Amino acid sequence: MTVLSNKFHLLRNLVFLTGSMVLLRVLSATTTIVLTHWLVVEDYGRFSYGQSLALLLMFGVSVGLPTYIVKELAGKNETAGALLKACLRLITGLALVEWLVLAGIFLTGVLPDGLAGTVLPMAVGGAALAGNMIFQGFFRAFDRFALQSALLVLQGVAMLVILLSAARAFNSSEAVAWAFAGTAGGIFLLHGFFAFRLTGGARQSNPEVLVLLKRTLPFGMIDWIMAGYPLVVGTGLLFSAGEAEVGVFYAGFAVFSAVAITALVLDQVFVREIMRSGATQQTRITLLYILAALAAGLVVGGVLFLSSGLLASLFFGGEQPELVMVLKMLSLAVAFRFVSLASSSIERLNGAQNKVLFFHTCGLFLLILCIPFALQWGLLGGTASVVVLEGCLAILFLLRRRKLFRVFPQGEKRLTEEGVRRL
Repeated sequence: MTVLSNKFHLLRNLVFLTGSMVLLRVLSATTTIVLTHWLVVEDYGRFSYGQSLALLLMFGVSVGLPTYIVKELAGKNETAGALLKACLRLITGLALVEWLVLAGIFLTGVLPDGLAGTVLPMAVGGAALAGNMIFQGFFRAFDRFALQSALLVLQGVAMLVILLSAARAFNSSEAVAWAFAGTAGGIFLLHGFFAFRLTGGARQSNPEVLVLLKRTLPFGMIDWIMAGYPLVVGTGLLFSAGEAEVGVFYAGFAVFSAVAITALVLDQVFVREIMRSGATQQTRITLLYILAALAAGLVVGGVLFLSSGLLASLFFGGEQPELVMVLKMLSLAVAFRFVSLASSSIERLNGAQNKVLFFHTCGLFLLILCIPFALQWGLLGGTASVVVLEGCLAILFLLRRRKLFRVFPQGEKRLTEEGVRRL
């Protein structure tokens, strides 16, 4: 009965998260599609570039805290209040520093001045979304998946209504950017209200912020670098081809991100169960996670490839052969993303987060070096560089997991205590 109960619990959490995050992506995709019709291509290019920077800021501010929170509070929720306050101090400081750096980049003239009115407010919204990610980590730690799911859906609905209203009324990327920042801030306050009610007041001294940053920084850097992959391509296209090509690329990447959301759902659910299971259960759940990621990636990628023409027709109006090409190419990267995320998560649970960070850093560095050559083929070359990078990372992590597949079935190895402690 205990085994059946645990499986039902895992399935219930998976259904809650999958349903809400898929719906969130559907709402986000709907917002994106309508924006491409109500904004000119160049305006949408500016907005999508700002959105990419906001995503980068979001992961830079959250610095891996959501995963750390789930691990830290497992079985000892009495420290939740103190940890929540320390997290808020940390992300506030990081958000301010990163926003000032971004503003300084515009002052130096590295990026076109015309982007500032869109990018800077989008960065404020990205910091607010980082706070939401932190709060959602507390919801998962307290097994409040239903609450997390409800807030995710509310976030999607609010973004859809407010952003489209701003686009319809003002027809400019700057207005939509400020609407994004305001909506993200409002949802942040709502998340915070429920998080403080859930955790209660601090019963112990607050953990040191610098100690907290040191423990979580490698995990946050991994997410930050992964968010930088499309930004490298988008920046290259911005200077070589213009804002219209940027808009087409990000429209395709928005669809890729939407269909790849299941990978994040699998990671959130399975990592939590792995950390809370014994040695035998860890073995089985880990292998199940890898296989589920591979199967899901192949299915989702195949569906994206077959429906690329239909999906492309939803954007900008009329036929979009360039967008069809981008979607078909990115469909090849879906399975790679699923497998690499699952495999690298196991690496991190074994205390090898610095190795994962090293591989992703090398990948980003090579992408930066190769993108000037890739962009000789324009949008085709830029998209191909992302696919090749995702494939190389997936193969690399799978090769490193050969030892795991050999050893885990005999029960001779379990996740190291040091690895779990570091997480």
